[in-house]
Order: sequence, then C-alpha cells, then structure tokens
Amino acid sequence: MPIVHEDAWLIVVDKPAGLPVRCRGARASLERMVERYMRISRDDARPFVVHEPDQAASGLVVLAKHPRAANLLRMELAPLRAGRSYLAVVEPPAPGVTPPETTTIQSMLAPSPRGVAQSVPSEAPKASGARGRPTVTHVRTVRAGLGGSLLLARCETDVPYQVRAHLAESGRPVVGDRAYSSGRSDVGRVCLHLSDLTFKHPKSSEQVRYRSPAPPEFDAIVDGREVEARGVRTPVTDAQGRSAGETSWDHVAGWYDRLLADRGSDHHAETILPGVLRLLAMQPGEKLLDIACGQGILARALREAPKNDGVAYVGLDASEALIEAARAGSPEGSEYLVGDARDMAGAGLEPGGFDAAACVLALMNIDPMNGVLRSAVEMLRPGGRVVIVVLHPAFRSPGRTHWGWATSPLDGTEVQFRRVDAYLSDDATDVVMNPGQVAGGAAPVTTTTHHRPIGGYTGAIASAGLVIDAVEEWASARTSEPGARAGEEDRARAEIPMFLAIRAIRLGAAPTLAAADPRSS
Repeated sequence: MPIVHEDAWLIVVDKPAGLPVRCRGARASLERMVERYMRISRDDARPFVVHEPDQAASGLVVLAKHPRAANLLRMELAPLRAGRSYLAVVEPPAPGVTPPETTTIQSMLAPSPRGVAQSVPSEAPKASGARGRPTVTHVRTVRAGLGGSLLLARCETDVPYQVRAHLAESGRPVVGDRAYSSGRSDVGRVCLHLSDLTFKHPKSSEQVRYRSPAPPEFDAIVDGREVEARGVRTPVTDAQGRSAGETSWDHVAGWYDRLLADRGSDHHAETILPGVLRLLAMQPGEKLLDIACGQGILARALREAPKNDGVAYVGLDASEALIEAARAGSPEGSEYLVGDARDMAGAGLEPGGFDAAACVLALMNIDPMNGVLRSAVEMLRPGGRVVIVVLHPAFRSPGRTHWGWATSPLDGTEVQFRRVDAYLSDDATDVVMNPGQVAGGAAPVTTTTHHRPIGGYTGAIASAGLVIDAVEEWASARTSEPGARAGEEDRARAEIPMFLAIRAIRLGAAPTLAAADPRSS
C-alpha cells in the first residue's frame, strides 16, 4: 500500500484493485489498513473515509486524519469540484473499426439489476431508482497495442461505475470487467486505475494534485504480453513459507523498510532512540551489538552524535532483506550479519566481544525470548550492559488494551482512559501485513507479537544472569491536532506510557540452562 502523500490533515494512498475502501464487515479494507498504519505512527488516531472509488479499481484514495479535515475534504471531493482522471485498458476494437483519438461520452446513469450502472433515457420514470443522473466522461487514447488500448478518462461527474459503464456502452469495455462482458481470465482484475486527483487542500485552500502511474500489468496487457501472477507465495510449512518457530521478518522486510527507513517514525526519532542511546551511554573504544537490528536505525542514530565517534557497531538480524537495507542505508564503519538472535555465536559473533547490546522493539516478536537473553549474556563482557525496549505490556499490548472515553463523575467532562482487558497471561497475536492481497485470494503474510507481563521479562532477564539497574517508562511525545478533545488526548497520552525500557548488567558468568526460569523457556 504505497503512501503517495501524508501530512497532518490527510493521507493519500495507492489502493490495490479489489480492496474495498470501507470496512462494512469485510475481513480486509483500505480503512483498516490505514488505521493500522496510523496507530503505528500515532497510537490514538483513526482515518476518516471522504470518498469511495470503485472497489474493483486500483489507484488514489484520500483519507482524512481528523473530523475537521474530513468535513472539508468531503466537500472538496464532491462531484463537479475535484478533478479525477482514470487510466483504463480496453479491449481491442473490432476488425475494421478505428476508434476516435478523443471523445466525450454523456448519458444518464442509474443502478442496474446487475448491481453496477447503465444508461437510461433522460425522461425515465422516477420510481425504483430508474431515474438516471447526468454524467460526463472525456476519453483520450494514450497508447494502442496488440492486446488493447490504454485510455485516459477524465470525469466531470462522479457516479459509481461511471467510467466502466461509459466505456462499455461506447463499445470499448474495460479489460477484466465481467460486469460488462469483458471477463478475460488471464488478467485477474478490472483494469481501471484512478491515476490523478486534484482538489483544494483543507488547510491552505491551495490546489493540490496527486498522481499514481499505471500498474505495470497495464503495459503488459496492451502489448499482448503474458501478465505475471502477483501476490502469491509458495507454502512450505506455513502460509509464509516459514518453518515452525521461525520469527524472521524477511517476508515483510520491504513493507517494514518503507515504513520506517523511507518515511521514518517520530516515536523512534523523538522518544526511543534518544532514550536508548542515553541508557547505553557508549564510550569511545567500546563495541555495541544491535540485536534484531532491522534496517539499522540505531546505527544511523549512533553515528549522528559526535560523542559516539570511536564506537564500533555490529547489527544482527534474521532477515536477509532487512540486512541488505541496513547495509545500503548505514554509515561507514557499521558491520551487519544475518543470524538468529537466539544463537548469536552460531552467526559468527565472538563471545565476550561486546561492551553493550540493545534490543529495540524486537524481543516481543521473538519466541522463546530466554534464548535471546542468554545469547546476549554470552556476547557481553563482564560488566557489559544490555538495553531492552518493548511496547509497554501493561498499557499497550496489541489486542488487549484500547483507548476509551467516559464522562467524569466530578465535573461531567469527557475523560480519555486506557482499558486493559487482559495482562498476566502470555499470549501471541498474529498481525496480517497484506490484508489487501488476502482479500484477492493470496496467502496471508503475518508477523507475531508475543505478550508477556513485566514479571515475565524481569524473570527471564534475571535467569539469564543479568541484574536490572534501570527501568524507565516512556510516553509518546506527540500532540493531537486542534479540536475539542485535543487537550484531554494530550493529557492521557502523557500519563499512560507507550514503551517500557529496561537496562541490565552482566556481573559475571551466565548460569547454566538448567537454572533458567521455566516461565521464559
């Protein structure tokens, strides 16, 4: 789900074909995907749907980030105000027929018994929705080939199924559109793409324009080439092709790298990374091990501080794709290895070769965690320290805690609170990273988050031979957009921590495996 544009008011995304915009009971929807994304970057946010393109089509969709933006955008994206252009691949013309390079299609469109739209006479009776709405589409041929033609359709009006109905009725149905008798089995989608949106920005009132290029399969179809199958994974032992117990994020590396490396995360920049570097307190000549390093965000933060000059950095991750991203985006002097965090010696790391280690927002994705902690102790010199950061288990456990609102019995004002449904029991939650593809029949791609209470973490840390010397709870540094609830949201966000940070010291040799806490095994 590429993000075309994002600011404090709106987010513009490139929707895949076949994915519904709204939930309406659907297992997967664009609305839910964007909500997941926004909660990663702002935990109390939710998107507002302001327009709803055809589910079968791909392309640009705008969602608002708060109610005021939603109200303004709904007016801007209303018919006859916003500019909309679609790219469509249509079937080749009949032999001997030469379609015009440009044409304008006008008709009265009304819902049809097939659930789409069809033209009706302008004088049709009003009963049962038979009365049509006036619609206008301007069409231009962009390119013609053996397999069809690529058309640009600019809509003056915005009626459901408008482009598909107009092109079908002009004798040039969209490729893959079974509702209008063009259901080519080799395509697998309706070849319609919302490629251009123009409207006034709700904050500045200036005209903005967002574009999305045609999907690559459009060129293949126009040229008459075979269309490659997309979004299909070959199962090995599970839906992701992973062996039992494997927790590598290799299968979502591209998504995760785009989310954090390309777009960044203010949680990392403002809260997590400064806190981790402060707790590590690295000194020149020391060596740092970044456990489950991902794409090397900690390495870049380390090198940006001049006081860390002379600190050696080694990152380890089970995902080859994330390590490749780390090597490509990290400063010189950073070393990376592919390996299992539960057996770091097996990855070629030298036991006792590190002064400090960090495991940032990763331990909750690895099971069992005691292997990570014991392996970390093996890597540390006596006196070495390890800093661990996880989502706060008491307040921010996925699927177990939620924001809520209540009326204060003291003064009748609205109060925001954090509801905790479960805490002490261990649990594992699968998060589907590709709901759009799942809706189209692809295998789900998931990552797993393991909930453990604070006692589970501290018990495992102690059993590994570490002594905890610092525990910190970090709140989100964000502030809400102006609004009636903004002040209360800011108060609640500052009071209820989002992250738990623990620093522990290796005092001597690690205990034997038999002494491990069975709870963390």
